[in-house]
Amino acid sequence: MVRSITSWVAVVGVVVGSVAGEARAGEKRLDYRQEQSLKDAGSQLDRVEGMAKALAERVAKMKPGDASVQLQDVKQLAADHKEALRQFGFAEVRFKQLPVTHSKVKPQYERLAPITASLAATGEKMAAVQAGLDKVVAAGQGEGFKADFARLREITEMYINPRLLETDPEAGVAAARQVPAVRAEREQIASKYAGLLKQTTAEANEMNGVLRRFDQVFGAFEAEVKRYAAEGPKAVEESADRAEKLAEQGAAEKKVGFFGEHGGVNDALRRARAINNVLAAVAPDAAKAGLLKIEAATARVAMHRATMEAQIIQANRPPDETYAGADKEALVGLVKQKWAESGGKGDVMRVGINSAQWSRSVRWERNAGGWYKVDASKAQGFVIVRLDDKLAAIYHVNLHRDNLAGERVTASMFDDPKQPPGAGQKIPIANVK
Repeated sequence: MVRSITSWVAVVGVVVGSVAGEARAGEKRLDYRQEQSLKDAGSQLDRVEGMAKALAERVAKMKPGDASVQLQDVKQLAADHKEALRQFGFAEVRFKQLPVTHSKVKPQYERLAPITASLAATGEKMAAVQAGLDKVVAAGQGEGFKADFARLREITEMYINPRLLETDPEAGVAAARQVPAVRAEREQIASKYAGLLKQTTAEANEMNGVLRRFDQVFGAFEAEVKRYAAEGPKAVEESADRAEKLAEQGAAEKKVGFFGEHGGVNDALRRARAINNVLAAVAPDAAKAGLLKIEAATARVAMHRATMEAQIIQANRPPDETYAGADKEALVGLVKQKWAESGGKGDVMRVGINSAQWSRSVRWERNAGGWYKVDASKAQGFVIVRLDDKLAAIYHVNLHRDNLAGERVTASMFDDPKQPPGAGQKIPIANVK
């Protein structure tokens, strides 16, 4: 009997409570379709809420103006944000089919506001981050970037041969003199595109690649400059001493060939001067001492040569003419014109081109006005003029072609026509014919 009363009280309590609850709400029960829509809306909100949280965590690690943030990551974030908004839109559609003040619906509906706020905040910060990165990436577009990129690549090529000081002293000296300016230009370009270089765009990857190559190439050249500066003075002294010894031997043994244009004496002096010219660019103090040694050696060589002047003159021959370029006739005409303008005396007997071909050099140089490109080629011609009935003299003419000015060619005298010709310039008339 006690158990039956207790059970009845419990049942009554449930019924009363249920009726009272429905009466407090004053609501209609949701039909089947509404129940399903509410369930679907809740599932979509769960999914979007997770997405919004993940997006908020990702964007929290990003700062507007931080170039190390990758643009591709921001673009992926934007895509995920767009998908979250799309999913959120599905949930909103569901709620349009529901009474949002209903006690079952209202708790889910109230979840919309914080999710909306989270996605809006994420979107706002994401837009600020991307706006900054767009400016960074934009630095890799346009003619300015192309010009800087091309110049960096070309100044790198200036130093591609670490032994340029030995293989082409003239070009090596020009490159060595530009070392401080080139190093500063590299740093200026790297600083100018510092933000871009933190990105992984095609332009950033290319610029980073050229910078790495520059550092490798330039570093090797600088190491060679240091070696040259350390070893050059001894090489100058050895070459100057060799020229003296060969001159002494040639004079003693009457070996005219030692004093020829391509004989050992002149070769040794040329080497000493070439090395010292390089030292003037990389170690000026050492070059001053080297110049004194060269001048002393030249004076002693001249003394020995004087004892053999007649034999040297007798052995001289006109230069070989191996130039076969299509512009040969024009170059010969230019050499003739330059000689006529020089004020040199004597009837012209022969004019020719003694260079086998043009020698080209491409480099960048900097002066007070900024950087300018040099793309020039050089060659040499000669004029042989009659001195008297027995002797002629040869004078050389340097030819310069500016490849950036329509390949315009100019000429300048290598030998001074107003100075008496030396033994190396004099040629017997019989050897000219």
